Amino acid sequence: MLNGLDARGRVAMMMWDFYKRLLAHRLITAPIFHLPLTQTQIGSYLGLTVVHVNRVLRALREDLVVSVDKHCVTILDLDALGRVAQSSAPESAPRQDPAVIPEAGSPSAVLAA
Repeated sequence: MLNGLDARGRVAMMMWDFYKRLLAHRLITAPIFHLPLTQTQIGSYLGLTVVHVNRVLRALREDLVVSVDKHCVTILDLDALGRVAQSSAPESAPRQDPAVIPEAGSPSAVLAA
């Protein structure tokens, strides 16, 4: 469910998901794990540019949420990471099923034309 999230939410959700999976399999005992991905690979995985990934990681570090140093991820504030991962969806327009065709004359149909 990364499509509806902004860049910050995508990176946070990825970190949150990796943490939860590693914890569930008892591969980690603390909020620290090795992430053998480059920023380029993270960008490809999340659909972001490497510049955007770098900016988001820097912002998360400055906000004391997550720190990444030489492929070592340290979650500094687990609650904050969870909040960012869950609440970074854009709140602009409500989502519409692309299979639904708006009726002629409706505001959606006028905008789509």
